[in-house]
Amino acid sequence: MSVNKQKIQRDIQGRSGYTKVPNKIWGLKISQKSKIIYVYLISQAESWEPSIRDIALGTGYNSDSVMRAIKELTRCNMVSTVSRGSGLRNEYIFNDLKEWNFDLLIIGDGDAVEI
Repeated sequence: MSVNKQKIQRDIQGRSGYTKVPNKIWGLKISQKSKIIYVYLISQAESWEPSIRDIALGTGYNSDSVMRAIKELTRCNMVSTVSRGSGLRNEYIFNDLKEWNFDLLIIGDGDAVEI
């Protein structure tokens, strides 16, 4: 079943310009960089199609650190990545966002899907 992407983004970002973050992220045994990058990613507009360079510029980390953090987030199942092919930006799927009554959110140009 498709979910209204604008509603999802509004639920995550809230009405006052703040981002809701699942508490689970703080208890994970991952680097602080990974946690910050996760929060940065979910705080962005749904229509944003992030590149590693965009994430690096937005967080102040270098591209290698961003790639390591995304790998760490995928290993702990907080984020899944979907490659869209050579030269195209990846989609990032945020797993386990049940606090907002849906199970995943996709940032990139894919559809947000409730499962």
